[in-house]
Amino acid sequence: ERPFAEVVQFSANVWSYVTASESLRLWGKALRYYPHGEGETFLGFLPWILAIIGVIGLVVKDLTASRDTPARRRTRLRRAWIVLLALVALTQWVALSSAVIFGGFDVKVLGLTISARTPQRLLLQCVAATLLLFAVSPQARLAAARLARSPLIFFVGATIVAAWLSLGPLPYAGDARVSGFGLYGVLYDYVPGFNGVRVPARYAMIAGLFLSVLAGYGMAEILRPRHGESRTRLRSAGITVLLGTIILAEGAAIPMEMNRTWAQNEATPPAGVVPAGQAPPVYARLASLPVGSAITEFPFGDAAWEIRSVYYAHAHWKPVTNGYSGSFPPAYTARVARLRNVAVDPEAAWRALLDSGTTHVVLHAKAFAKPADAITTRAWLESHGAQLLESFEDMDALYAIR
Repeated sequence: ERPFAEVVQFSANVWSYVTASESLRLWGKALRYYPHGEGETFLGFLPWILAIIGVIGLVVKDLTASRDTPARRRTRLRRAWIVLLALVALTQWVALSSAVIFGGFDVKVLGLTISARTPQRLLLQCVAATLLLFAVSPQARLAAARLARSPLIFFVGATIVAAWLSLGPLPYAGDARVSGFGLYGVLYDYVPGFNGVRVPARYAMIAGLFLSVLAGYGMAEILRPRHGESRTRLRSAGITVLLGTIILAEGAAIPMEMNRTWAQNEATPPAGVVPAGQAPPVYARLASLPVGSAITEFPFGDAAWEIRSVYYAHAHWKPVTNGYSGSFPPAYTARVARLRNVAVDPEAAWRALLDSGTTHVVLHAKAFAKPADAITTRAWLESHGAQLLESFEDMDALYAIR
């Protein structure tokens, strides 16, 4: 089970949808509104624009169909009620969208302060106004029924739900809470398996798939011939190529950076890693060790170097006590506390090393941020009887401790 706080940490933010990955050539530097881990969920502008065009096209068709439907005779008062309720529903929807995306607003009208800050209240008001509109207007009910039967409306709802789930159990817009209710929180609490998923932000990928269908509807609306218009196949192909090129340009991450490295507490590792045949010489030496050997590499517990230890295990296929993941077993966490700085309690550190099942130690002298720490670790090993098997030109050293 993933801790609740960890799930919240790796949830998307409302502003994540206008935060692009730095790898994007077109928007990577301009759209950096709320960068954080797993939270760069920008899906492009053109897909949203095409989706809106598709929805508008559907609504216009529905309004056209409504005009062709015989309407009941309305009194002036009835018409006024319908217009008023439609305006209330629309304004509540706008206020709700503002509260979710921007945290809401406060305005003064004729000396009165109008506040739109609570999504739950705004949602209830919007639903209430819409239901009243349906109650007094048969045309509104028919229009809603026609819209509900369209696959496009399903994909609108699916896109919204997927984006909502990506916000995790506690939705935020920037640093402000936007709602007391997170849909993902219900799944986390009541649906088996969801409390083991660490990164709700990845639901943005599902939202992107649904959005692509909406963009397809928008594209079809653009290419649909209007009354009296004969659109040639060449012109349609030109529009398709143009808009497709824009979408590709928005999502282009060329070249996509791989083999990245960083520094945590120790020295920055060499840029990138290499295939097994080109691995540092110590790993070829590890491959020659007898079956049953188990390896610990120092410095220990530094993520930038731990991930390299895991990667280069494919060069020798011996068990390693180093590790890298989004979740760590308690024994590893305890081992890090002992072996990250062996000078704090040398005897406890040695017991932790033996208890891990280690038979051989690799010491990467260049990996330590402070050369003195490498000297301290070497002295600690030798003082406890570790035998130096081989030293290498890159200052790596292999010790046997059993």
